[in-house]
Amino acid sequence: MSNLMNQWLKRKNEDCTDNTDSTNKKKINETIVTPSATSGSSTLNSLVTINNIASPSFELDVAHFIKDSNVICSDHDRAKLITMDNLPENDFILPFSVHIKKGKEEKRYLNKSYFEKYKWLTFSKTMSGLYCKFCVLFGHKGGRYKTITLSKFVSKPLKKYSKLLGKDGDLEVHSKNIYHINCVQVADDFMKTFNNPQKEVINLINSERMKQITENRNRLKPIVESIIFLGRQNIPLRCHRDHGDFFENYNEGHSIVNQGNFRELLNYRIKAGDLALENHLKTTHSKATYISPVIQNELIDCCKSVIIENILGEVKISKYYCVIFDETTDISHTSQMSLVLRYLCKGVVKENFVCFIDCHAYAYNEKCTTLIGDDEDKNDNINEKDINFEPKLNGDTLGEIVISLLKNYGLDLQYCVGVGTDGCSVMVSEVRGAVKKIQSYAKNAVHSPCSNHSLNLSISKSSTVQSIRNSVGLMKEILQFFNCSSKRNFVLKTILNGQQRLLSLCETRWTERHDSVMVFKTSIPYIIKSLTKISEWQESDSSSKARTLLTALCSCEFIIAIHSLANILCVTAPVSRILQGLNYDILNAKNCIDDIIFNLENKRTNCLVIFGDIYQECVLLMNEMDIEVKIPRLSKYQTKRSNHPVNNIEEYYRVSLFIPLLENILEDLRSRFIRKENKMLLDLCLLIPRYITDISNDDFKKITEAATELFVFNEEESVDQIELKTELDLWKTKWQRIKTDGKKCL
Repeated sequence: MSNLMNQWLKRKNEDCTDNTDSTNKKKINETIVTPSATSGSSTLNSLVTINNIASPSFELDVAHFIKDSNVICSDHDRAKLITMDNLPENDFILPFSVHIKKGKEEKRYLNKSYFEKYKWLTFSKTMSGLYCKFCVLFGHKGGRYKTITLSKFVSKPLKKYSKLLGKDGDLEVHSKNIYHINCVQVADDFMKTFNNPQKEVINLINSERMKQITENRNRLKPIVESIIFLGRQNIPLRCHRDHGDFFENYNEGHSIVNQGNFRELLNYRIKAGDLALENHLKTTHSKATYISPVIQNELIDCCKSVIIENILGEVKISKYYCVIFDETTDISHTSQMSLVLRYLCKGVVKENFVCFIDCHAYAYNEKCTTLIGDDEDKNDNINEKDINFEPKLNGDTLGEIVISLLKNYGLDLQYCVGVGTDGCSVMVSEVRGAVKKIQSYAKNAVHSPCSNHSLNLSISKSSTVQSIRNSVGLMKEILQFFNCSSKRNFVLKTILNGQQRLLSLCETRWTERHDSVMVFKTSIPYIIKSLTKISEWQESDSSSKARTLLTALCSCEFIIAIHSLANILCVTAPVSRILQGLNYDILNAKNCIDDIIFNLENKRTNCLVIFGDIYQECVLLMNEMDIEVKIPRLSKYQTKRSNHPVNNIEEYYRVSLFIPLLENILEDLRSRFIRKENKMLLDLCLLIPRYITDISNDDFKKITEAATELFVFNEEESVDQIELKTELDLWKTKWQRIKTDGKKCL
């Protein structure tokens, strides 16, 4: 078996050997081994086959621009590759090659000093080999008559490191080649002209061309600035008249025709004295004005590319980042996901929006993630035969979309340390949730759900109590009854007589849902009067509907259910507003949730007294409105509704309505916020300077355990508990000293 392996390795290396240097090579078998990030061991069984894997969109690799790749290298890419530091990143594991010589294995490693000595040397992650970036970019042919195809370091990577140094080493020989010296000189001349285009030979010879370039840039400058201004202010650019001759209507001086925000802004600039823009629009052909909708979209795409490139550049400098995303259906019935990156840049926490993505377009073609606005025609032209499955969106699909985007942007999933979502089941499901899918790729990502959303999901558990669910449904019907008719609304406003108007139950703005129930509770007498008047109308639709709603509203069960729900929301409404503040961190949110749980547990303990007050308030209102205080009909055979053996009406509603309402909300709050993952995340938050000065030894132990359990990077960045505890002691001492010095100054 070993003989077959040696023969295969021999044939493999003979195929890859450079023809020009084949006579000087020793007949040894060798292959490249690239250590993985998770394993430092390397034996003959760990040989890695190098595949041509496409690099990320925003990461340049010199191997992409070899002559046989048919990839056009722009001047911008050339300049970026030339000025790019050739030293590998600090966390990059340098590869080695294994040599089988005289029956023994020998390992030859790459060394960082090679890159420091030879500035032209660069390592290609795509091809897992060494290249000369100057010869790749500017080399053509070698030899005396320029007829020899350049192979080593140019069209083929060097993957064998047996003979790199020395007088006859590969690196030294290549650096002394005539074609290499010429390529270095060409690269130097290229950078001089690239950095100083005014000194380019063609520009020095033809000064008129330089003048034309400056004039063209001045023509485009006001157009680009106008687009950026409208984008910053979130103002739409166009209307249905954004076409035709620009001065057709403006020549009259007082035209009432609105040509859209973009054209009107350009006209405003011309009136303000922008002569360059006016001259451009008056003298150029109608098809070269650069203000058409197509050009506007292209300029917007250019702005988008620059913004994303800057954001990704900051993220890569920061190294560690978090991803925040959510999915919803917009007004155009498109299921779109928003993606936000959170990272630390120069000591400032930044949250930058990156893109929208059409989730269903991704489901139709998983190999091509289509961004909204990038290729709308392609989305619209999906054939019926391509839709051979149900385009259902689940947690796995959403997670795969996020992972695909991060990979396309060239972000290392190993350094994704956080995931922020809402608390819905599609995101947080332990079986097929989007967060679970992301964590299967990003091992160090800690989930941090939105505390405010989780709180309101817990409150929504009140709908499991039948009386509360029916009462909220009736409340929605009454609000819709008044809102869909102007004359019904007029009657209600007249009877309210300056009192606060009813608020709709908004599905997304949670604080408005709290306010809606509160306002509805205080407006019940006015609503009853309004429905009574409308029920006496001659119009059959309004009067019959009003009579039905009035009968349902004037029931003891509805009145007590609304008052009980309002009593619970009085506790959660202020906290819901606080949790939406900008200056609250996760520890503050945890304290707020603890206060809510404590308050609700206190209500549960003292439910006799608290519900007694609620019941007395309801009795006074029902007596005033002439509503009978009673309990539903009871029967020993009932199984579908509350049928508790009680002694009085108050006890019945306390046992069947108030106590189940409290227990359902409390149970959900505990399951969402009092979990192991939440506690570990809270332990890490103790590292914040305002908390670190007061933590105990037990807290230190919790922090070290949480850090070592949550974050597992490569072996070089592994967390040692002893080192971490020592560093935490220094961190605590520093902030205690700063705190003490501050008190002395006071």
